[in-house]
Amino acid sequence: MRKVFYLILTIVTVSFIIMAVYTDTTARVVYGHYGRERIEKTEAFQYLDDDSHFGAITIFAQPVMYESVETTVSFNFTINIISSTPVNLTIEYIRFYFAPENRSAYLDDEDFPWLVGGMGPYGGIVTVVNASTVTFRGHVHISPIIIEGEENISLDVVVSFELWNHSTYWSGQGGALQILPVEIVPAYLQSEGWFLGMEVTFLVWGIVLINNIRVRRD
Repeated sequence: MRKVFYLILTIVTVSFIIMAVYTDTTARVVYGHYGRERIEKTEAFQYLDDDSHFGAITIFAQPVMYESVETTVSFNFTINIISSTPVNLTIEYIRFYFAPENRSAYLDDEDFPWLVGGMGPYGGIVTVVNASTVTFRGHVHISPIIIEGEENISLDVVVSFELWNHSTYWSGQGGALQILPVEIVPAYLQSEGWFLGMEVTFLVWGIVLINNIRVRRD
């Protein structure tokens, strides 16, 4: 019985050591130099419902993220309004999505299942009066997810806004599909749990060793 216990404890210990080393390497990718090397990517707006504007968005994000662990995405975008006179503009919301790279669906689908973060829409984010060009920058915290059955995932973004002047009102949207490829590491590969398990097994070995010494003395 004791031999079976030692065998099981040895297997568990070796398993925790292997996983601790492996997940520590993964953590170095996520949190180390490469992971903190935030990638910058700029894309022109892809028109979704009208031609009242044109613009571009730049985002800064880590290319490797842990599932369900909040990470920061910084952004700035410019909206150029096609109008003979300046108009008022309210930015309603900014939303970030994960999606398969081959997806062709619209970004503004309210039921889209892969929304990971954003700003708004309550009351709008900011209003600019008499504008012909608007530049906005900020950052959001996103909660990465894994899309089952998909290997190539991209970070997408959409900006929704309202335009109006003394005689005309219209809404607009701009965004970028497949703006940045990302890699999502499953939550169970976070190193903390595996190191804790390894420490517990070492503690058990210590208790076993102390107990054996006491038995021999008796």
